[in-house]
Amino acid sequence: MTPTISDRIKDRFSAHELDCGFLMWSRLVTHFRVTGDGELMRLTKEYYTLEYDEFESMTEYLTHIKLLEERIAATKVVLTPDKQTILCLAMSLPDELQ
Repeated sequence: MTPTISDRIKDRFSAHELDCGFLMWSRLVTHFRVTGDGELMRLTKEYYTLEYDEFESMTEYLTHIKLLEERIAATKVVLTPDKQTILCLAMSLPDELQ
């Protein structure tokens, strides 16, 4: 897997991380994790577009709602009017216009 990683990304890894598949994978996941505004937008869109019939039980549905609420709160992003507009557009425009 190491040959497929760009030099720019490799420079951020220690030699030990590059030699250990688990450490390398963990670091890649952390490095590419969406955070901040993007994560808030994604989670909020998922939160407001959930459909009950996508879940096997009411418990699973309610648990997923609670998990999304906790993850949205964990972003600690303040929803300014500009971000609110972007969120509205992200939720309402078709994918090809986003």
